[in-house]
Amino acid sequence: MRATYRGGVFNQDPRITEGTLRSFQEEEQVMIAAGLLKGRVDYGRWVDKRLIDAVHAEAGPPQ
Repeated sequence: MRATYRGGVFNQDPRITEGTLRSFQEEEQVMIAAGLLKGRVDYGRWVDKRLIDAVHAEAGPPQ
């Protein structure tokens, strides 16, 4: 938890970044190793960032 929330800050940014996807993939590996997940997720098909990216582009940077 300390590594994820450096400085005690919890980031609630809804955008799906490359870091977000890496985190999902790392968690997937842990779940597979623990026998909690069979198979793999096709992130290219599962994740569609177009809507949230369009909203952020229209709204501009956070204030």
